[in-house]
Amino acid sequence: MENNIRWLAILCLIGITSGQSSIPFTLWSHWQGGFVGETCFTAPVNMKGWIVSITFDVDVQKLSEIWNSELVEQVNQRLFIIKDVYYNKESTVGTRVCPGFKGLTNHNIRTTASIVFIPLFDDGKGVLPVDPTTSTAPIDATLAPPVEDTTAPPTEGVMPDDETTTEAENPSGKENFKASN
Repeated sequence: MENNIRWLAILCLIGITSGQSSIPFTLWSHWQGGFVGETCFTAPVNMKGWIVSITFDVDVQKLSEIWNSELVEQVNQRLFIIKDVYYNKESTVGTRVCPGFKGLTNHNIRTTASIVFIPLFDDGKGVLPVDPTTSTAPIDATLAPPVEDTTAPPTEGVMPDDETTTEAENPSGKENFKASN
């Protein structure tokens, strides 16, 4: 499981954006030298764990007095990775989880943060970051080391094995999709 957390931390660091949405960060108080804040999310699926990446807009020396989570890694003075703790690791769909912390800084400003949330499943699987305000099903992603793609991209309008594609309008009118001929 620890290896899975490492890969999920890497996924957070490389900036996966598919399906990403900001999960709110609440700044409860701030003073010269620190602040108290939290981020809350609702489990979009039954989870066997979760990981959250927090990127602050200002330098933060460290996170201390962490609750409802534990610090996995402080990457630099702006990027922190936290994860579940034993009592909120297995959360059922609809469960609200609110990890919080005290941050230590060298100033007195109203900090903001960008939050990426990744729920975890059994067998080393997680999902790409999801928007907790939608009912869209998460996308499964098996956690494995990244592999460099050395194949040439297909010519536009041609699928592998010379299958052509037709672009059609979605009946909802919101987006286009491609269908094989």
